[in-house]
Amino acid sequence: MDTREAADTSRSTRILRILLVDDSPLDIELMERKLLDAGFSFHALRAGTRSVFLAALEAGPPDLVITDYALPDGNGLEFLDIVRKRYPLVPVIIITGALDESTAATCIQAGASDFVLKEHLPRLPIAVMNALEKARIQGEMIRTQDSLRESREQYRLLVEHLPVATFSLGLEPAPRIRFVSSRAEAILGIPPERWTAEPGLLWSRIHPEDRRNALRQLRRARVTGRIEDLTFRVLDSGNRFHTCLLYTSPSPR
Repeated sequence: MDTREAADTSRSTRILRILLVDDSPLDIELMERKLLDAGFSFHALRAGTRSVFLAALEAGPPDLVITDYALPDGNGLEFLDIVRKRYPLVPVIIITGALDESTAATCIQAGASDFVLKEHLPRLPIAVMNALEKARIQGEMIRTQDSLRESREQYRLLVEHLPVATFSLGLEPAPRIRFVSSRAEAILGIPPERWTAEPGLLWSRIHPEDRRNALRQLRRARVTGRIEDLTFRVLDSGNRFHTCLLYTSPSPR
């Protein structure tokens, strides 16, 4: 597969906004030509100075920044830091005429997606594809995490408004309460934080006549992943028993 074919299979149909930072118009033209030859569709934002670079960032996040390592009024690491602080998900590729292994490692550790020697400029399209794909994956991961957090919050609000006490019980490595709704304290007289902080509290509060069956079903659940509507009695702080129904239910992790 040649470079053009690789670009065609990985890039999106939208036009990319690429910020090119270099004080040499000729070098910028060479970079643009390599990307065009590889089949990329993009709008180039050219910046030959620090002030133009900052103004371009003020206009909004680009899809990609390609910056020279050495500039009259700054350097690639400095510009990389500015981009990372303002737009953490925007990938940055550093271009240089000469780069030793130590400096290259510093660039990657600082968050650069890649670095490309000017004498190896034909590798730029591959570096761009990799950087954009990495940024896409990172963006999807963040959106997934945000969605999970939102789901957990919705779940918490739901159970907090139920008229009964709600428990979430983990089975590994041993049965242990992971979450208790605030309603539990009103019903059982025991603060939620005690249920989660003391692993043996629930077991000590189960009616002695119900413990054997509860233990048997919990052991089975560790193998099958399911609890078949386990019912047992729980002792509250006033020595009164309340019926507890335990069943398998999917919930946000």
